[in-house]
Amino acid sequence: MTTHSKITLWDDSTRLSPHGTHSGVDITIQNLDASHNVFIGGANVNSNNFGYRLSPGAAISLELSGQDALYGYSDYQVSVAILITSLEAGS
Repeated sequence: MTTHSKITLWDDSTRLSPHGTHSGVDITIQNLDASHNVFIGGANVNSNNFGYRLSPGAAISLELSGQDALYGYSDYQVSVAILITSLEAGS
């Protein structure tokens, strides 16, 4: 199953990945802002404590296991596009 959304990040960490336990997903996050960074990481992500800095206009794709959670943060009001697809099942 594929889902997509557009979310606004601003001054609080926001969950980007599905809630609860899932079977694993591929997630792509695109920073739609032309001037400000987005910070990606765990639940306590902020501009000083992050796992990855997503530059303006940039995107990143990650594969998450079923119990992983991914959060985003920005010091400014920034929109991100999110595309989530289910992982391929083994045969």
